[in-house]
Amino acid sequence: MINDYREYFLNRQVLSLYGTDAMLHSHEQHEAILQAVQVGAGAEAERKVREHFQDAMTFVLHEAGDPGAPDGSQPELEPSSHGT
Repeated sequence: MINDYREYFLNRQVLSLYGTDAMLHSHEQHEAILQAVQVGAGAEAERKVREHFQDAMTFVLHEAGDPGAPDGSQPELEPSSHGT
């Protein structure tokens, strides 16, 4: 699943939207996910991953375009050139 979405979130276009505060927030979420996995708290890890994905999508849509567009359109983000 991560590799499926990686090309949309881990590319130059998206990463250029992140400032220091946003990167710190994302890093803290990654640490919390890892900690839950390490202690075997699967349900908590899943909840944290879902929260992280939702936060990332909300951030990207807000920063990359107009999430309140009347036609409901969302910005198109180009996949990265990274191989999966």
